[in-house]
Amino acid sequence: MVESRLPSAPGGAPVLALDNLKVSFTTHDAIVEAVRGVSLQIQAGECLGVVGESGSGKSQAFMTAMGLLAPQRPGERVRALSRD
Repeated sequence: MVESRLPSAPGGAPVLALDNLKVSFTTHDAIVEAVRGVSLQIQAGECLGVVGESGSGKSQAFMTAMGLLAPQRPGERVRALSRD
């Protein structure tokens, strides 16, 4: 049997934390809130599955977490453990 473990974060800190994440887009008609107030923490070694209807904001939330979308509002924070 082979067992592998991911490295632990320093001080037990989560490897990914979303705190009150909000993502919105401005259209010609209005401001569309794609993600509203998502908060979560993922510890080293944990696995998270996210399911939801089409258009529910799954991709927008995690594209923001990966830095592919800029944070839209003050007060939201995305923290990720670097593997340097």
